Amino acid sequence: MKDDAQAIPSDLDIVQGTVGMVGDARIGVRSVAIGSPAFQGAPAVASAVVVIARTIGGVNTETTLPVREGASLPLGDGWHHVTRVVPPGVSDNRGSVAIAREAIDADGHAMAVLVADGSLRIGGPDIGNAFEVTALAFRPDARAPASVDIEWRPSAYSRKDTAPERIRTQSLAAGQTLVLPNAQLRVARIEADTPQHAARMLFDVAPAR
Repeated sequence: MKDDAQAIPSDLDIVQGTVGMVGDARIGVRSVAIGSPAFQGAPAVASAVVVIARTIGGVNTETTLPVREGASLPLGDGWHHVTRVVPPGVSDNRGSVAIAREAIDADGHAMAVLVADGSLRIGGPDIGNAFEVTALAFRPDARAPASVDIEWRPSAYSRKDTAPERIRTQSLAAGQTLVLPNAQLRVARIEADTPQHAARMLFDVAPAR
């Protein structure tokens, strides 16, 4: 007997400028572009910047990170692969990112993630009550990081419009805690740069005491 039930697509395609959902995670595609080749003669690789909004430990979080095909994203039920990054002008004028609906691993997905060249917003959705956290340097380097120099500031203004005294810096290692006015972020682990993801920090998140 023929089954007329429509199969659920294995991938979630999100067009640049739109938002998709996987579990309780909202994923937006901010931009898609052709990046530089890894080496001379190699093909150019499409990359994208995505924004993942989730509530973790009762705290609203928003992770912004660059991705390429094969990257892993922390979503509602686990880590999900980016299966395709399609640049503008190929199959869609705006470009798109495809994310596997099935999780590949659940370890650490319930933590907030901060990656090199990305940012982590804590609080919101009102940015007047949120804080922006960025990684300045992975030490001794991204291939074997033992600690990370981070910066945090209010999200209400861009960095250049934020008073210098409101921009704070701190060095964090695994087990240490970043105390913000609205939340506490304990560093669960620091992971090295790999072909699947840039160097990153994973935090356990709790509301401010």
